[in-house]
Amino acid sequence: MYSSVRFASRPALSILLVLVGMALSGRFADAAGPITIYGTTAAATASAGSTYTVGTIASGSTVQFDDGTFISGSSAITINGLLQINQSATNRLIISNTIAGSGTLALLDTNSGTLQLTGTAAGTRLIPLNMTITTSNGRLMGPQVSGTGIETGIFQLGASGTGTLNVAGGFVTGSAWQIGVGSTGVGTVNVTGGTFGPYGTLTVGGSSGGSGG
Repeated sequence: MYSSVRFASRPALSILLVLVGMALSGRFADAAGPITIYGTTAAATASAGSTYTVGTIASGSTVQFDDGTFISGSSAITINGLLQINQSATNRLIISNTIAGSGTLALLDTNSGTLQLTGTAAGTRLIPLNMTITTSNGRLMGPQVSGTGIETGIFQLGASGTGTLNVAGGFVTGSAWQIGVGSTGVGTVNVTGGTFGPYGTLTVGGSSGGSGG
Protein backbone atom coordinates (compact mmCIF):
# COMPACT_ATOMS: atom_id res chain seq x y z
CA MET A 1 0.00 0.00 0.00
CA TYR A 2 1.49 3.32 -0.96
CA SER A 3 0.73 6.68 -2.45
CA SER A 4 3.03 8.74 -4.60
CA VAL A 5 3.02 12.01 -6.46
CA ARG A 6 5.46 12.58 -9.30
CA PHE A 7 5.87 15.78 -11.27
CA ALA A 8 7.76 15.33 -14.52
CA SER A 9 9.47 18.48 -15.78
CA ARG A 10 9.51 18.53 -19.58
CA PRO A 11 8.14 20.77 -22.34
CA ALA A 12 4.77 19.04 -22.25
CA LEU A 13 3.74 19.08 -18.60
CA SER A 14 3.10 15.57 -17.32
CA ILE A 15 1.63 15.01 -13.90
CA LEU A 16 1.28 11.50 -12.53
CA LEU A 17 -0.65 10.83 -9.36
CA VAL A 18 -0.77 7.17 -8.35
CA LEU A 19 -2.69 5.83 -5.37
CA VAL A 20 -2.71 2.09 -4.98
CA GLY A 21 -4.51 -0.57 -3.03
CA MET A 22 -3.65 -2.94 -5.90
CA ALA A 23 -1.31 -3.01 -8.88
CA LEU A 24 -1.84 -0.22 -11.41
CA SER A 25 -3.35 -1.46 -14.65
CA GLY A 26 -4.62 1.42 -16.78
CA ARG A 27 -5.86 0.53 -20.26
CA PHE A 28 -7.28 2.09 -23.36
CA ALA A 29 -10.25 0.70 -25.25
CA ASP A 30 -9.76 -0.52 -28.78
CA ALA A 31 -11.80 1.64 -31.17
CA ALA A 32 -11.48 -0.87 -34.00
CA GLY A 33 -14.69 -2.17 -35.52
CA PRO A 34 -18.02 -0.48 -36.22
CA ILE A 35 -19.07 2.69 -34.37
CA THR A 36 -22.70 3.26 -33.44
CA ILE A 37 -23.37 7.01 -33.62
CA TYR A 38 -26.31 8.80 -31.98
CA GLY A 39 -27.58 12.35 -32.50
CA THR A 40 -28.98 14.53 -35.27
CA THR A 41 -25.86 14.86 -37.44
CA ALA A 42 -25.78 13.21 -40.83
CA ALA A 43 -23.47 10.50 -39.51
CA ALA A 44 -25.80 9.78 -36.58
CA THR A 45 -28.92 9.74 -38.74
CA ALA A 46 -27.27 7.23 -41.02
CA SER A 47 -26.13 5.12 -38.05
CA ALA A 48 -28.59 4.90 -35.16
CA GLY A 49 -30.76 8.02 -34.92
CA SER A 50 -31.00 10.45 -32.02
CA THR A 51 -32.08 8.30 -29.04
CA TYR A 52 -29.64 6.26 -26.97
CA THR A 53 -31.36 3.89 -24.52
CA VAL A 54 -29.18 3.43 -21.47
CA GLY A 55 -27.49 0.09 -21.01
CA THR A 56 -24.06 -1.50 -21.39
CA ILE A 57 -21.46 -0.68 -24.00
CA ALA A 58 -19.76 -4.04 -24.35
CA SER A 59 -16.01 -4.56 -24.47
CA GLY A 60 -14.85 -4.11 -28.06
CA SER A 61 -17.85 -1.93 -28.94
CA THR A 62 -17.78 1.82 -29.64
CA VAL A 63 -20.65 4.28 -29.18
CA GLN A 64 -20.46 7.96 -30.14
CA PHE A 65 -22.66 10.83 -28.94
CA ASP A 66 -22.91 13.57 -31.57
CA ASP A 67 -24.96 16.80 -31.37
CA GLY A 68 -28.61 16.15 -30.62
CA THR A 69 -28.16 12.89 -28.70
CA PHE A 70 -31.13 12.15 -26.43
CA ILE A 71 -30.46 9.75 -23.55
CA SER A 72 -33.48 7.63 -22.61
CA GLY A 73 -33.65 6.00 -19.18
CA SER A 74 -32.41 6.73 -15.67
CA SER A 75 -30.29 3.67 -14.91
CA ALA A 76 -26.51 3.59 -15.18
CA ILE A 77 -24.61 3.81 -18.44
CA THR A 78 -22.07 1.00 -18.14
CA ILE A 79 -19.00 1.56 -20.30
CA ASN A 80 -16.95 -1.60 -20.78
CA GLY A 81 -15.99 -0.61 -24.32
CA LEU A 82 -15.56 2.94 -25.63
CA LEU A 83 -17.92 5.94 -25.39
CA GLN A 84 -16.85 8.86 -27.60
CA ILE A 85 -18.14 12.42 -27.13
CA ASN A 86 -18.28 14.59 -30.26
CA GLN A 87 -20.15 17.85 -29.61
CA SER A 88 -19.91 21.15 -31.49
CA ALA A 89 -18.65 24.34 -29.82
CA THR A 90 -22.06 25.67 -28.73
CA ASN A 91 -23.33 22.35 -27.39
CA ARG A 92 -23.37 20.98 -23.86
CA LEU A 93 -24.27 17.32 -23.44
CA ILE A 94 -25.58 16.71 -19.91
CA ILE A 95 -25.52 13.15 -18.57
CA SER A 96 -27.33 12.75 -15.27
CA ASN A 97 -26.98 8.96 -15.23
CA THR A 98 -24.38 7.19 -13.14
CA ILE A 99 -21.35 6.25 -15.25
CA ALA A 100 -20.18 2.71 -14.48
CA GLY A 101 -17.90 0.13 -16.05
CA SER A 102 -14.16 -0.22 -16.66
CA GLY A 103 -13.86 0.92 -20.28
CA THR A 104 -12.99 4.33 -21.74
CA LEU A 105 -14.84 7.64 -21.95
CA ALA A 106 -13.20 9.88 -24.58
CA LEU A 107 -13.67 13.51 -25.60
CA LEU A 108 -12.47 13.46 -29.19
CA ASP A 109 -10.16 15.81 -31.11
CA THR A 110 -13.22 16.84 -33.11
CA ASN A 111 -15.20 17.61 -29.95
CA SER A 112 -15.26 21.34 -29.23
CA GLY A 113 -18.30 21.30 -26.93
CA THR A 114 -18.88 20.34 -23.30
CA LEU A 115 -19.66 17.09 -21.50
CA GLN A 116 -21.31 17.73 -18.13
CA LEU A 117 -21.65 14.84 -15.68
CA THR A 118 -24.07 15.68 -12.88
CA GLY A 119 -23.35 12.93 -10.36
CA THR A 120 -25.25 10.36 -8.36
CA ALA A 121 -27.33 12.47 -5.96
CA ALA A 122 -28.33 16.10 -5.56
CA GLY A 123 -27.02 16.19 -1.98
CA THR A 124 -23.53 14.75 -2.52
CA ARG A 125 -22.86 15.35 -6.22
CA LEU A 126 -20.39 12.45 -6.22
CA ILE A 127 -19.14 11.31 -9.62
CA PRO A 128 -17.29 8.00 -9.16
CA LEU A 129 -15.23 6.95 -12.19
CA ASN A 130 -13.44 3.58 -12.21
CA MET A 131 -12.38 3.70 -15.84
CA THR A 132 -10.14 5.54 -18.28
CA ILE A 133 -11.11 9.08 -19.28
CA THR A 134 -9.30 10.81 -22.12
CA THR A 135 -9.77 14.41 -23.20
CA SER A 136 -8.36 15.75 -26.47
CA ASN A 137 -10.55 18.82 -26.93
CA GLY A 138 -13.58 20.56 -25.43
CA ARG A 139 -14.52 20.55 -21.76
CA LEU A 140 -15.36 17.97 -19.09
CA MET A 141 -17.18 19.45 -16.11
CA GLY A 142 -19.42 18.60 -13.15
CA PRO A 143 -22.83 19.91 -12.08
CA GLN A 144 -23.46 23.56 -11.32
CA VAL A 145 -25.56 25.49 -8.82
CA SER A 146 -28.75 26.42 -10.67
CA GLY A 147 -28.55 29.86 -12.23
CA THR A 148 -24.82 30.24 -11.57
CA GLY A 149 -21.55 29.09 -13.06
CA ILE A 150 -20.41 27.56 -9.75
CA GLU A 151 -19.53 23.88 -10.01
CA THR A 152 -20.46 21.55 -7.14
CA GLY A 153 -19.48 18.08 -8.36
CA ILE A 154 -16.87 15.89 -6.69
CA PHE A 155 -15.11 13.62 -9.18
CA GLN A 156 -13.83 10.41 -7.57
CA LEU A 157 -11.18 8.90 -9.85
CA GLY A 158 -10.53 5.35 -8.68
CA ALA A 159 -13.35 5.32 -6.14
CA SER A 160 -13.44 1.54 -5.76
CA GLY A 161 -11.30 0.34 -8.65
CA THR A 162 -8.85 1.71 -11.20
CA GLY A 163 -9.40 5.17 -12.67
CA THR A 164 -7.13 6.98 -15.13
CA LEU A 165 -7.51 10.53 -16.45
CA ASN A 166 -5.45 11.40 -19.53
CA VAL A 167 -5.63 15.10 -20.39
CA ALA A 168 -4.07 15.63 -23.83
CA GLY A 169 -6.14 18.70 -24.66
CA GLY A 170 -9.24 20.57 -23.65
CA PHE A 171 -10.29 21.72 -20.19
CA VAL A 172 -11.16 19.50 -17.21
CA THR A 173 -12.80 21.21 -14.24
CA GLY A 174 -15.03 20.26 -11.32
CA SER A 175 -15.52 21.54 -7.80
CA ALA A 176 -13.14 18.88 -6.47
CA TRP A 177 -11.25 15.78 -7.56
CA GLN A 178 -10.45 12.86 -5.26
CA ILE A 179 -7.75 10.59 -6.66
CA GLY A 180 -7.65 6.97 -5.45
CA VAL A 181 -10.22 7.67 -2.78
CA GLY A 182 -11.21 4.16 -1.61
CA SER A 183 -9.29 1.46 0.22
CA THR A 184 -8.98 -0.44 -3.07
CA GLY A 185 -8.88 2.69 -5.23
CA VAL A 186 -6.19 3.37 -7.83
CA GLY A 187 -6.14 6.83 -9.37
CA THR A 188 -3.81 8.17 -12.07
CA VAL A 189 -3.77 11.61 -13.70
CA ASN A 190 -1.58 12.24 -16.76
CA VAL A 191 -1.51 15.78 -18.16
CA THR A 192 0.35 16.21 -21.46
CA GLY A 193 -1.68 19.12 -22.83
CA GLY A 194 -4.78 21.16 -22.15
CA THR A 195 -5.75 22.07 -18.58
CA PHE A 196 -6.59 20.04 -15.49
CA GLY A 197 -8.10 22.71 -13.25
CA PRO A 198 -10.34 21.75 -10.32
CA TYR A 199 -11.89 24.90 -8.85
CA GLY A 200 -11.66 23.60 -5.30
CA THR A 201 -9.72 20.78 -3.64
CA LEU A 202 -7.52 18.05 -5.07
CA THR A 203 -7.40 15.10 -2.65
CA VAL A 204 -4.81 12.40 -3.14
CA GLY A 205 -6.14 9.17 -1.60
CA GLY A 206 -7.28 8.26 1.84
CA SER A 207 -10.80 9.57 2.44
CA SER A 208 -12.34 6.11 2.73
CA GLY A 209 -9.46 4.11 4.14
CA GLY A 210 -7.15 4.29 1.15
CA SER A 211 -3.49 5.06 1.59
CA GLY A 212 -2.43 8.69 1.40
CA GLY A 213 -4.80 11.58 2.05
